[in-house]
Amino acid sequence: MARSRFNTATPVTRSSPLPDRVTDVLKRSRYPFAGAAIIVIATCAAYLPAINGGFVLDDDALVTRNSSVKASDGLYRIWFTSEPLDYWPITNTVFWLEWRLWGMNPIGYHITNLVLHIINSLLIWVVLRTLEIPQAFLAAAIFALHPVNVESTAWIAQLKNLLALFFFLLSILFYLKAGFTRTSFNSTKVYSTILSPFDWLEGKKSYWISLAVFVFAMLSKTSVVVLPLILLLVVWWQLGRVTWKDFLRTVPFFLVCIALTVVTLWFQKEHTGNILRDVTLLDRLLGAGATIWFYLYKAFLPFDLSFVYPQWHIDSHDFVWWLPLIATIIITLILIWKRQTSRGRPTLFAWVFFCVALLPVMGFSDVGFMQHSLVADRYQYVAIIAVASIVSAYGSYFFQRLRWPLFMPAAAIMLLTLFLLTFQQASLYHDAVNLYTATLIKNPESPLIHYNLGVAYKDTGEPVRAREQFEQAVKLFPSYVDAIYGLGILCAENADFQGAINYYKRALELDSNNAEVHNNLGFALNQLGNPQEAFEHFKKAVELKPDLAKARNNLGIVLAQKGQIQEAITEFESAIRVDPNLAEAYASLGNVDLLLRKFAEAIDQYKQALKREPRQYQVYGNMALAYAQLKRPADAIAAAQKAIQFAQEQHQTQFANQAEAWLKDFQYRQSLSP
Repeated sequence: MARSRFNTATPVTRSSPLPDRVTDVLKRSRYPFAGAAIIVIATCAAYLPAINGGFVLDDDALVTRNSSVKASDGLYRIWFTSEPLDYWPITNTVFWLEWRLWGMNPIGYHITNLVLHIINSLLIWVVLRTLEIPQAFLAAAIFALHPVNVESTAWIAQLKNLLALFFFLLSILFYLKAGFTRTSFNSTKVYSTILSPFDWLEGKKSYWISLAVFVFAMLSKTSVVVLPLILLLVVWWQLGRVTWKDFLRTVPFFLVCIALTVVTLWFQKEHTGNILRDVTLLDRLLGAGATIWFYLYKAFLPFDLSFVYPQWHIDSHDFVWWLPLIATIIITLILIWKRQTSRGRPTLFAWVFFCVALLPVMGFSDVGFMQHSLVADRYQYVAIIAVASIVSAYGSYFFQRLRWPLFMPAAAIMLLTLFLLTFQQASLYHDAVNLYTATLIKNPESPLIHYNLGVAYKDTGEPVRAREQFEQAVKLFPSYVDAIYGLGILCAENADFQGAINYYKRALELDSNNAEVHNNLGFALNQLGNPQEAFEHFKKAVELKPDLAKARNNLGIVLAQKGQIQEAITEFESAIRVDPNLAEAYASLGNVDLLLRKFAEAIDQYKQALKREPRQYQVYGNMALAYAQLKRPADAIAAAQKAIQFAQEQHQTQFANQAEAWLKDFQYRQSLSP
């Protein structure tokens, strides 16, 4: 009987090497460059609304407020210390480089993510063609334009997802290039028997490159820990069975998995320090079953997507929660039973790939985000390759079987639909307020989004709305330290330092090791005339987080107030070493120089501060005093005028009035000078 056109991956014998299809794959495509151009242009157009988007959610922790990313010695700290939240040094190294290219301009980060997503889509095309999976181009186009991938592409922090998949796919390609060949030893039977376990080394160059690239993938994000299982699955797909030698070949990959997973878990324990979810193993199993069908549903029907989905409350006493797990087991058993059939084998391959790729995010081990939601679109960035492949292959098969010349129009309509859905989803990332507001419509009980919407309102100068969102977050989650801390910051910005102190102390009752809160509490106490108590909190902040530059600067200010000038200078200089862009530290050094009557040195420090933050009215005011002492009246007047201008713009009326009075007096005295 003729072999079905769908089952193109016929098992090959162990005596014949697997053809090196990787280098030839694009040559066998009819229009490789035209196909690549279609993917590039369509993907760029679909993501156009997100290119100008800003920083959202934990972009600040990973990029904009990440001292390791900003510091000149950041690469050392990224690779060789426990400062980062996770040990993903490849991702953080790219962020370190991007910070030097883009700084606080989010467009560059978005373009980097988009380029990586496009490259990943093209690599998927190559991998699927290498595996002789039908309609590889269509599958790659589906992946490129699928709206569930918007979160991984449009969210700057998900660079880790993009990099991990990039190296994941490269590792598979190099593994295939190794050929799975068997070396024939022309020696005695005993010699052959002894060395036969190592005969896989014939393709050692590609093999070891594959292993090295996999290490890069794990150092980007450990969610690709499933690669060794995927490689064994690929061997089964290509050769029809898996032998003990195939397992032996993957042993180094499994060792890498174990080592780097242990490191990642240690980092997470260091930074979280508590149990994220206190649930039973049965609840985790039920959640894993539900996870599979949730992602399958979103892959086939990508509607009603959400940046943060509502949290699941799994109840093992409710039979509904058992249904997904039971269905998963039944489907798996049926596909194993039908694995020798022409359509059963590729379906089993895709099904197992999909499920295995989801293993790290099924909830058997927790990540920080699972406090808020057990599922997220970005979690299926690898798994959706299987869905795209099976849809493309089955679509082609059935249209050909029915002899309907509608496959190309149907594929075009599907891609256009995905394009429009992705364009719509990417539009949400245009700005943080838009994204969070849209998320709350679908998930109004999310304290995480209420808090982050409050942060967005605060950044856009809407403190009343910000307070409403912080209060709603605390109402939903009374122990939400960040939201309580946010309320304290709002009080401090409104000069209500006593109110700020109350909120900060409440936050410290919940998290006594929060360096940021200690720092801000110290600032509020110092404003109310409690320098000694403020000193203790600044000191604690620096102990908890030595790279918290603002805490070091504040500690130096209190030391200077106490007359410990040299110790203060040491702290200011340490703050600058930690964060060379901290304008306040340069201003503080300038103030010390002004106090020591080193007027020229003070002006140099003020210029450094203004270079980083040019609208500091207080710095201009002090600079005017220094210029006056150096008998440079024109410069003093210009600096004072700038101080008045910026103070008025920032509604600092009292300072503006004082500066105006000083300027008039200075001009009057200058007019009397001979």
